[in-house]
Amino acid sequence: MERSYILDTQYTTQKSFGGKAVVEVWRNNLGLDYELFSYGTHVATVFDNGLNGTYQLELEDTWSYSNTTVRHVREFIQQFGWKRMTKAEIGELYGKTVCRKYR
Repeated sequence: MERSYILDTQYTTQKSFGGKAVVEVWRNNLGLDYELFSYGTHVATVFDNGLNGTYQLELEDTWSYSNTTVRHVREFIQQFGWKRMTKAEIGELYGKTVCRKYR
């Protein structure tokens, strides 16, 4: 692991997530992987694949996400440039490869 940090709040009115959302950054052969942990459970990964200037999003089983975990995921993916999504929209991404160009 390169480093880890507590997910801060930029796109919500909450002041913080109280340290319950942590991002671990790992170096891969092409770039960096950002893994989101909510209450200690891995829930999402954003891959910086270094190719074509894109991020790739992968979600774990979203159907079991609590409302708080959905808030963590929503904040995490918005920080990488995805639009704000509802719980249902986030659930629809499970099992799909979703790419986004760098900012």
